[in-house]
Amino acid sequence: MAYSCYKVEVNGQYHSPDYIDTVEELWEYITQYKNLFPAIMITDTSSDEMIAEVKNGHVVYPMYLAILDVRTECLFNVDQFDPQRFQKHMKGSELKLDSIPVSIHGAMALLDHLQIQAQRQYEEDRL
Repeated sequence: MAYSCYKVEVNGQYHSPDYIDTVEELWEYITQYKNLFPAIMITDTSSDEMIAEVKNGHVVYPMYLAILDVRTECLFNVDQFDPQRFQKHMKGSELKLDSIPVSIHGAMALLDHLQIQAQRQYEEDRL
């Protein structure tokens, strides 16, 4: 599958698309540019279907990538878990949060639960 990646400037102007061939390159692209542009939209080149969306430095679509983004940003160091930072990233990724986990283990359990829900929803949507 090939992907078209569109970076969007603050004024709404789109850059010419960058083309990516693999999922690994796609994730590298997102992490490289998500904090440099206010929005990134990624589509399947053949169908023009939206594959991923980034807003203000946070992956917002699809949910399973948003969860991966939060996990990568907030749970990389077991000894330095910051509940407020976790909450900020969850909100930025448009993930709903009923309460703030106070430990990294609680945050990991929450993300694991959300990941299962997201994967089920993604599979249902693809049918």
